Amino acid sequence: MPLSFTPAGIITLKDKVPDGAVGITFEEYKNFVTDVCNGEDPLARTNVDFLAHCAEFYGRDLDLNSEDFAALAEFAKNDFTTTVTSEPDYEIYIESVENEEYDDAFFIDGMSLDFLLYQSNGNLENKTLIGFPSTERMGPRFSVDESIAITSGSSNIEACKEVIKLLLSDEIQSLYGSLD
Repeated sequence: MPLSFTPAGIITLKDKVPDGAVGITFEEYKNFVTDVCNGEDPLARTNVDFLAHCAEFYGRDLDLNSEDFAALAEFAKNDFTTTVTSEPDYEIYIESVENEEYDDAFFIDGMSLDFLLYQSNGNLENKTLIGFPSTERMGPRFSVDESIAITSGSSNIEACKEVIKLLLSDEIQSLYGSLD
């Protein structure tokens, strides 16, 4: 049973994507970076990281021989803005994230609700979450961060159920929502 989950995708202003869109195509993403983000790619990824993150959206359904994967690989190779040059400097990245204001678009993955609100200046009302670029405008991904189960060999199933109830309580769930 999942206890907590986090979204992954791009948060942007609702008026910057077509009405009701939950995803974005590769061509739309190129235009999005140029027009909405003034050339600053919200994914801030190398082309290899981009390929891996987008491929992860397909999950177990990813077929390396499919036209979708070929389009993804071609976009990552030819159209993505950043290529691999060296190991990433995470300290510089963290500093830039902490000092940057995100108005038009930013990437999230494994971000708590508190940090999400901080990054969006406390206002999510005019924002939407869209998925990584894909051929079919796939929506955002959600990952289970914490889960729990009762094994068949448990000697005290009722006590196990009480622990699960505690972990699903408003108090504990609020705590999960505030952690990064």
